[in-house]
Amino acid sequence: MINLRKEIENLPDKSIVLLILNVRQYYEGILEVLKLLCNDQALPGIYITLNKPYGTLKELLRDRGVDTTKLFFIDAISQTVTQPKLVNHHVIYLPNPQSLTDISLAMNAAAESLPGSKKFLFMDSLSTLLIYNETQTVAKFAHFLTVKMRSLNIKGVLIALRQMLDEELIFEVSQYCDKVIDLSSEVIEIA
Repeated sequence: MINLRKEIENLPDKSIVLLILNVRQYYEGILEVLKLLCNDQALPGIYITLNKPYGTLKELLRDRGVDTTKLFFIDAISQTVTQPKLVNHHVIYLPNPQSLTDISLAMNAAAESLPGSKKFLFMDSLSTLLIYNETQTVAKFAHFLTVKMRSLNIKGVLIALRQMLDEELIFEVSQYCDKVIDLSSEVIEIA
């Protein structure tokens, strides 16, 4: 059994981790990491969402006890379904998950807007990018993101679902990260 909280908590500042989960533990794993970063460490952060629209995600996080007041969202999924009606200075809406250049530009803007020298980027998820992009494109984008996070001195958590990844992509992306936490065959211990 692996205690996810301890694994993330013990990472040095500015570390980048690839967190591999299975479908059953996906939301609990995300919530556990975000509670640590947002609530316990009180870090401002950027959440790149490719799975849930901003409004739905923010409500889910708040309902599950995550402090979202210091989170800036990059929403690359809402416009694929509907035209977002909300105008909010805590979110940037992008056309779709294929817009990797737009994601990187939004990440730069979000990082500059966040206060303090310690911050994080949380990307949910590399697996979803594979639905919209080729494997090599996703690998190159993950490399770009990790280089960018290092240049901005940002702690990073990249989420991936085991069922949607191939071993080659995991191997390639893991080379860019400081740590790989593969819980896909484990049970997450919630502290």
